Amino acid sequence: MRLMLLFPCSMEAVFNPKLLCLPAEDLLKKLSKEINKLPNIRFFSLDIHNSLYPKKIFNEEGFEFVSIDPTQEMVGEIANFLFKKRMINIPVKIVACDTGSIPRTEKLAEKLLISPDLPAGRQVEVVYMQKKRIQAGVVSSAKIAKIEKWKKEGKKIIKSTLGVPKKSSLKETVLIYSDDMIDTGGTAEKDINFLSGIYPNCAIKIFVATHPVLSRGHSAFKRIGADIYFVGNSLNIEGLSEQSNVRLVDMASAIYRAIVK
Repeated sequence: MRLMLLFPCSMEAVFNPKLLCLPAEDLLKKLSKEINKLPNIRFFSLDIHNSLYPKKIFNEEGFEFVSIDPTQEMVGEIANFLFKKRMINIPVKIVACDTGSIPRTEKLAEKLLISPDLPAGRQVEVVYMQKKRIQAGVVSSAKIAKIEKWKKEGKKIIKSTLGVPKKSSLKETVLIYSDDMIDTGGTAEKDINFLSGIYPNCAIKIFVATHPVLSRGHSAFKRIGADIYFVGNSLNIEGLSEQSNVRLVDMASAIYRAIVK
């Protein structure tokens, strides 16, 4: 028997997973008096900000923890928009905004490379940014640490290092900026302004986020200044679907895929 508890939104790093473990332990104690075989309990969260901390605590308490990966759903919408609707045929750069975002960004690049909508022979570039933070949400400086060119050859992805521009590059490009959530937009605004200076001929600036937190409302979209936003439907934000430059991405298939795996 398997019992699953699903928490679809992003949990803050300060959240104590034991608050969820304790009621689960109480449930098991009650069930043990009524049934012979106890259920296995799995906790699910959708694209959690930092899966290592809660996963460790849940595992220590004897529970499985899964952070659901919605990359496939995001890439499907992005690839359809870029290569089917807009017929884009210029370089695509995917930005890892900081060290913590690298795994998410690299998954996005991998899925995009194997997307059936990506024109044959196309490649993507992954831009790795390096930041110095004064405190959470406050950045003192940012720069491009490295850029890699990724190309699919057969079933392999071949990676090569490109030079970091020392001055503005005038070549046309598409920028895809990825994060787990969009809240006030302060850090993303600075990043996209910085990247716009390096790549002033951006044909399209795309912002991708799983969780539309938007604690200060829709003004974050204007503040960030991207052309289009792909955000998950993990949170029900009033009026979000009415924004002309926002595309809501359904997370249901990602949740189903994780549950039945």
